[in-house]
This record gives sequence, C-alpha cells and structure tokens, in this order.
Amino acid sequence: MAILVHHITGVKMNEISIHRTSLDKDEIETARLLEAEGMHRHSVAAMLGINMGRITEALGPHPDPTKGGQMDMFGP
Repeated sequence: MAILVHHITGVKMNEISIHRTSLDKDEIETARLLEAEGMHRHSVAAMLGINMGRITEALGPHPDPTKGGQMDMFGP
C-alpha cells in the first residue's frame, strides 16, 4: 500500500486501492479470521475496502468482553 501526502496539509495518508460494496463468503470468513486474530474492525474494513456498516452486517454486533458476550447497543 502506497503512502500519499496531501498537497496542502502535508498529512500522510494510505492509498485506497480496493473498493467493495458488499462481501462474498470468502471475504466474510477473512474478516472473521482477522478479527479473531485481534485486528480492530475498522482496520478489517479498511483492508477489505468496505465500510464498517458492512462489516457489522457480516459479523454481527461487536462482542463486549466485559460482558462475556454480545454488546448491548441500547443499554440496560
């Protein structure tokens, strides 16, 4: 992955070379494996060239290790 530099601010950025609008079964399995290996979902999404919403659709709610299961998105 190439590193780009913004022409005005000089901020370093990653080049995005893969863009997906959906995930097939192999891509979903890859996302599951990367998450199981400890990678953050936002990094998995970036690596697969897709937004976080699609990752959450594919993998389900993010597990909350402090609760021993799935995160409750709406509180108690």
